[in-house]
Amino acid sequence: MRNLVPLLLAVTLTSCATVPTVDYSTVPPEAVAEQVTVVDSKFDRRARLEAPAIREVVEVNPGSPFTHIDIRHTLLRAFKGDTLTHQAYVSIHYVGNRWRFYNSASLVGGQAVPAVVIERVVESCSRSCSYRETVGIELTEEQLRGSGDLEFRLNSQNGRGEVVTIPRNYVNGYLLAVSL
Repeated sequence: MRNLVPLLLAVTLTSCATVPTVDYSTVPPEAVAEQVTVVDSKFDRRARLEAPAIREVVEVNPGSPFTHIDIRHTLLRAFKGDTLTHQAYVSIHYVGNRWRFYNSASLVGGQAVPAVVIERVVESCSRSCSYRETVGIELTEEQLRGSGDLEFRLNSQNGRGEVVTIPRNYVNGYLLAVSL
């Protein structure tokens, strides 16, 4: 069992290695705006604009024998057509004995917003399983604007909460790109 945990972590970390870790608090908003891509198809009425993914490796229960690593990818994306809507897109990879079932987010100040489930996948199982949950949190432009970082807590059905912080430079760069 002791040898299995490092193996699972190595597989999980390797599978997520395609998204680099960048400190977006130090990247100018204009540079973030240049990285926003348009995802479009002839089958969609609205264009989807996506900012680059923010990759975080989060150590859970540090110092405990039950320490494990969560790998989180977060990005802001917009859907542009007759109207413009914004979404925080969060994908979390974790190892455990059961699903977390993320179902809502709490913004600073306590406002709760529902999380739309985009995908739930069991990646592998042995004594414990490797899970990936992806959710979208709809945000208004007013919620995106501000002076500090954008923060919210992703809430799960089992009571677990994950605090997600998106640096202000990243948010401002995203807003700059989608306003064009």
